[in-house]
Amino acid sequence: MQIRMTPKRSIALAVVVVLMAGLVAGSLILDKSSDRRRAMYRNIIQVQQLEYDLIKAGKKPVLGKLRGRKNAPDTKLGPADYKPARGVILTIAERDGATCIKGVNRFKDRTAWQCLNMDFGRPTLGGLR
Repeated sequence: MQIRMTPKRSIALAVVVVLMAGLVAGSLILDKSSDRRRAMYRNIIQVQQLEYDLIKAGKKPVLGKLRGRKNAPDTKLGPADYKPARGVILTIAERDGATCIKGVNRFKDRTAWQCLNMDFGRPTLGGLR
């Protein structure tokens, strides 16, 4: 069986090809955007883990800014020295009685405050490895 290409079918095929190309391009852009934020979210969870361990040990959480610059010093968070990924700045503050962290990266992507909930146990990285 052979399908004849009429002008209407040619236009429909062209529209489908353009739509598919747009979907592929859009998904690649979204994927790149997610990847560039991954280090920032991973750093937030890592700091939450260290803060959780401090609080569980009866110590006060470390508050302030952590900068992921080439020459920035590591910050002592409990038994660990920590520095965020290059280009990531984390702010740690007390908000409504909870230890909260927000981040920004070199692309100016920002997170909302991510507050540590001691009732949920130690935070995990999940799929952000």
